[in-house]
Amino acid sequence: MGMGQGGGTGFGRPRSRGTRGIVTLLEPILSGAVDSLILGSPGVGTAVGNESGTGESIHGTGTLSDGNRFMVAIAAFRGGAIVAQLSVDVETALRSQTDFKNLLDGFLDVEGVAFLQLVAQDQDTILTLPDSLGEQLALAEIQLIDAHMEYIDTPTNMYIQLHESVRLQNQPFDLSLGFRANEFDTLKHKLLLQILFRTVIFIILALVVTAFFISRQNAALLQTEKERMEAEVFRLERLQRIQEKQAAMGELAAGVAHEIRNPLNAIGILVQRIQRELVVPKNDPDGEWHKLTGTLRNEISRINSTLEEFLAFSRPTPLKRQIVKISQVFDEIKNLFGTQAENEQKHLNFELTDDPVVLGDHQYLHRALNNLVKNALEATSEGDTIILTAKPKKNGAAVEVQITDSGHGIAPENLNRVFDLFFSDKDHGSGIGLALVHKIINDHEGSIEVFSEIGRGTTFTIILPAARG
Repeated sequence: MGMGQGGGTGFGRPRSRGTRGIVTLLEPILSGAVDSLILGSPGVGTAVGNESGTGESIHGTGTLSDGNRFMVAIAAFRGGAIVAQLSVDVETALRSQTDFKNLLDGFLDVEGVAFLQLVAQDQDTILTLPDSLGEQLALAEIQLIDAHMEYIDTPTNMYIQLHESVRLQNQPFDLSLGFRANEFDTLKHKLLLQILFRTVIFIILALVVTAFFISRQNAALLQTEKERMEAEVFRLERLQRIQEKQAAMGELAAGVAHEIRNPLNAIGILVQRIQRELVVPKNDPDGEWHKLTGTLRNEISRINSTLEEFLAFSRPTPLKRQIVKISQVFDEIKNLFGTQAENEQKHLNFELTDDPVVLGDHQYLHRALNNLVKNALEATSEGDTIILTAKPKKNGAAVEVQITDSGHGIAPENLNRVFDLFFSDKDHGSGIGLALVHKIINDHEGSIEVFSEIGRGTTFTIILPAARG
């Protein structure tokens, strides 16, 4: 059995109290129970001392309980044990150098690498190179190219040596990597090809990803455009159905109006003659005669006005196009209905943005807005609000006019019929007013839409082409 710093010293049987203490610790090996032991390892916390446990030094080498030394024991082939006392610092440095050496040896398997050397400021040089190169490099001529590259010319080959400073385990090292010159260009070419290949792959992947996101974005845009076009087609089909229905009903209304108008005019003339020529009875002190004939004349006039509306609807609209300021039309509406709204304690408000102008017939546009405001007053109650707004739309290419009220609203089942001729949800409505509004706006190459909620009110939105220049 041997023992010592970094090695061992043989001894036979125990000669002192310290030796007897070690023999006691080695009993598992001496008895054959185990093949090896680590004694005094800082990680294990085992201390070696004499039999009294005082930590007495062994052969002048110091204690094993100082946290830096430990003892390794293995069973000897012919009995007994081989014991070595080691330093943790020395063992760590040796293992680190061995790991570095194994790491550097692996670099020699790389194609084109001839040698590699690692030099630390406070350690010996760790050199990895074939044995045959050692003497050649020692006698080689070195030609400096720049701070990181030099040529090494040997009797058999020329090498290119690259230098770089690196840090390993927080310590600075000088790394030298040697390549055979005739293989360096080939290696560089391969590296460039690899870089080019990876760059091409990266570009292809980037194009694929970009194309994928663009296709998804285009799909979303196409879906949005499809929905917009479907909504526009639905609106145009609905508009066409309304126009066809209005045209058919207009022809019928025109025929009926002509058949009724002439007899009605004759009746009106007769009533006027009766009022003028017949003597009022003496037993009519309250003027009942004049009241009855006056009522008759008023009803004939009302029927005649309705017939005029029928005829106006059935005839083409003779537009006298001119520049029309919406603000001027709003002023006329305010003068016409302002007093009525005030008497009924309703709020009639007007809002203008940039004073928009349209190209159209002032009289017909006034008539259309007049009908819409009149309907709004009839659909609202005391305290409700009616708002007329006008503003540019579509970058100034169109004008949007809205008439909004906070009245009782229109039932959902009636929204698609409000512009039909003869349709009305009022008890004494003729069903001509909104149909005529729709016709006037359509003749101006505009559009009109209605939105309503029961109990919250109704909004009519009119889009008209703006006047250019």
